Amino acid sequence: MTPNPFKPFMGFLTFALLLTSLAGATKVLYVTHEPGRWHKYTAQKKIFSQIAEKAGWELTVMTGEHEPQIAKLRTPDFGKGYDVIVYNFCFAKSRDIEAQANLVAQTREHGVPAMLIHCAMHSWWPTYRDGKPGAIGPDYKGNAKADPALVAEWKKKHGDKPFPAWGDFTGVASGRHGPHQPIKMIKVG
Repeated sequence: MTPNPFKPFMGFLTFALLLTSLAGATKVLYVTHEPGRWHKYTAQKKIFSQIAEKAGWELTVMTGEHEPQIAKLRTPDFGKGYDVIVYNFCFAKSRDIEAQANLVAQTREHGVPAMLIHCAMHSWWPTYRDGKPGAIGPDYKGNAKADPALVAEWKKKHGDKPFPAWGDFTGVASGRHGPHQPIKMIKVG
């Protein structure tokens, strides 16, 4: 029998979204892109829709091809009116920091909680992985290695507004897929 590749994803997603449901979220925006090159976003969207239906959520799906989806993320207030936004996409090589900064603003400025699924954690590599340490400036306290040209472009347009390093928003930003093995959990406290 072939193992179901979505089983771990479904279990984690069900648990995480159950917590969101208990917190009172009823209006959910699910942001993805199709088709996926590395992941089966269409199948994952279907699973998410089933979970949303069982949970009684009002679900809106924002999907489309890769580049048009990034453009949609530049729309101001796209998250307005939602209780939570779930991001399930891979924009690893995107240099569109205006879209990324607007996505972050939906949570930081407008207060809409975000949940990032898998590949969304390693998006916008040029803002934290593909550049040089110290590129963001001497006052930056994070670990991002941003592309200096991207930082210069941001500063020219936004002045002293902090550079949007993706890992600073996600808290955990990855630069590639890890080993295909179970995660070992260790109690530390």
